[in-house]
Amino acid sequence: MLKAIGWLIKASAFAIVVLVIANYLKVGSKTVSDHLKTQLSHAENAEVVGEVKDWAQHVTKDHRGGILKKTDIETGMAAMKTEAEPVLARAKAALTPARKTASAEAGTVAEEISSTERQKLRALMRELNSSRGSN
Repeated sequence: MLKAIGWLIKASAFAIVVLVIANYLKVGSKTVSDHLKTQLSHAENAEVVGEVKDWAQHVTKDHRGGILKKTDIETGMAAMKTEAEPVLARAKAALTPARKTASAEAGTVAEEISSTERQKLRALMRELNSSRGSN
């Protein structure tokens, strides 16, 4: 952590030194900073920059369109759910008696865990958790 902080301080000091030198060092009648400003202003007028701007606008429009479509799909799915709820409730009610008779015929009985067994299981879980914590 200290190495990262030290590296950040060194990088900041280097950037400050470069900026100060660029403002004081003169090439011809202009400083290095002024030369950079004019070069960058010419670069902004290049065709490549225009192409990149057009591409970025296209990607942004495409992304916005995708978000709107996703929102429309989610809204449609919500509408379908509300329309399907009564149908699903009737189907579930119709299937419930059939399930009860099938389970009664198979002879399956739901087993309940007694309170003493629950206490034993809880004690075992506490013991396992405490042994895991001590390792």
